[in-house]
Amino acid sequence: MVVTEKSNCKSCGKIVRKHTVTEYCASCFHANKDNVKTQYNALRWKSGISKKHHWAFRGAIISDKEIENFNNEIHCGICGCDFSKSKKCLDHCHETGIYRGALCVQCNAALGKLGDDIDLVIARLQVYKANKVKW
Repeated sequence: MVVTEKSNCKSCGKIVRKHTVTEYCASCFHANKDNVKTQYNALRWKSGISKKHHWAFRGAIISDKEIENFNNEIHCGICGCDFSKSKKCLDHCHETGIYRGALCVQCNAALGKLGDDIDLVIARLQVYKANKVKW
């Protein structure tokens, strides 16, 4: 709820500015009185607003449609594991910032260790496959 007129903070009674998003003064908001900051941040994360800023800070360029696609992904784009059993990570090109998809933590870390170089990934897998011990 956007406060359109001056009002009093729900917690301490101080006057709240017209353009504040909550009905709390800044001191009470940041002190997380009545759990308001936690609820506000959870709503921003769920809506995608915080995610977009979070990822942009890390260099990812992501549209609202891509946020929706990311939110709807249920399996890792590499290994296919279920995100109900593993944390979901946003994969993006570190050179261009372009969104590539959702990965599990393990695949995201593995790709990151190989420097986001698909040719290096393929070469390493070919070496591994050629030298793999037969069970």
